Amino acid sequence: MEPNPADTPRSFAKTAVRIAVIVAFAFVIYQLLNWLNLQIETQGSRTSKFMFTSLILLILLVYAVLIAIPFVPGIEIGLSLMLLQGPEIAPLVYVFTVLGLSLSYLAGRFLPYSYVKRVLSELGLQRASRLIDRIQPLSTRQRLDILQQKLPRFIAPVFVQWRYVVLGLSLSVPGNAVVGGGGGICLLAGLTRLFTPGWALLTLAISVAPFPLLVYFMWDDVALKLGNLAG
Repeated sequence: MEPNPADTPRSFAKTAVRIAVIVAFAFVIYQLLNWLNLQIETQGSRTSKFMFTSLILLILLVYAVLIAIPFVPGIEIGLSLMLLQGPEIAPLVYVFTVLGLSLSYLAGRFLPYSYVKRVLSELGLQRASRLIDRIQPLSTRQRLDILQQKLPRFIAPVFVQWRYVVLGLSLSVPGNAVVGGGGGICLLAGLTRLFTPGWALLTLAISVAPFPLLVYFMWDDVALKLGNLAG
């Protein structure tokens, strides 16, 4: 199938919107945090410190909800928070990132197939709706067998036997927004019922960890490299 020329401007528009959302969110956060920091420095009141802490927690809660929604630029917002606030906020960003992705996975895992089928039908995705009818009565082993049959022979064992590794890597690959971002990937992982909750949540916790750990333990080096890039 040849690409539709009309898809290119649409793709650029979506990318531009994502970038605009991230920049606007980061700018608003930066201004609010700067204002509250100034209040704390000048007044030093408990109220200002409480407001600062409350704002951080509110931002992180909003971030966790955003990252759970498919195609919403959640992870980028988390990176912006860490770059704005430095290593102190990295552990909280990590916790709320795992929380948001876990919510998305659990929603997919426990969402009734009847509801999913109805939504797909309303969206006109009849082929996907019929696929739900096909896989609903199947066991996990049968679903894995179908997956192995559909994939190319050279890559099928990787996706079947190492599916948790594939899930973890897919959350870290740049450009995963085209397949729904972290929220979309986790929602789909839950819907397939191919990932048990315990191992899936452990996979999420491990895959999200590298960048927060890097910021927390090597912030000086990260800030220096960012400064060099900006210069």
